[in-house]
Amino acid sequence: MKNLSLFLLLFLLTSCDYAYVKDIKIISYGLTDNYGLTDNEVIEVMERTDSPAEKSEIYDKWNLVKKTTNISAKKGMEFGIEYKVSALSFQPDIEIEEIIIFPGEGITNPQSKVSQKVDSEITLISIDDKGSFVYKMEHDWEVVPGNWVFQVRHKDVIYAQMVFNVE
Repeated sequence: MKNLSLFLLLFLLTSCDYAYVKDIKIISYGLTDNYGLTDNEVIEVMERTDSPAEKSEIYDKWNLVKKTTNISAKKGMEFGIEYKVSALSFQPDIEIEEIIIFPGEGITNPQSKVSQKVDSEITLISIDDKGSFVYKMEHDWEVVPGNWVFQVRHKDVIYAQMVFNVE
C-alpha cells in the first residue's frame, strides 16, 4: 500500500503543470543591432494584428553590440535583454511572459491606426536556459523618446526588469 501511495503521488506530480520559478536574472542588455552590424538571422516571422509593428521576428541568437541602457532615438536602433530562468519543474519548459511597456501614450501605426501601450508575448523556456527579446525601431512612428520598460514575468509576477532611456 505504501508503494502504491508513493507511485500515485509521483504520478500526479509528474503529470501536473507545476513550475516553481526560483529566479530570473538579466544576464545581458543593451544595443543588439545598429543598422545591421550583427549577423543575426531571422528564423521565424509571426504576423500580429494586435501590434502596431504587425509582426514579431524570432532571431537565431542573441548578439550584443553594446551594453547600455541609453538608446539613440533614431530609426534602425534595436535593443533588448537576455535573461536566464532558474526553476523547479516537472515539465521540460515553462511559460514566460515577455513584456515591453512603451513610454507616454505608447506607439501608433499611422496607417493601420493600431495603438499599443504594452506589448506582451508568451514564450516557452527550458529550465536553466536563456531567453531574450528585443525591439527594433523600424519606422519613424516607433521612435518614441522616454523610458521603455522590459519585463520578464511568470504567472503575473515580475521577476526581472530593465529600463531603457530612448533619447
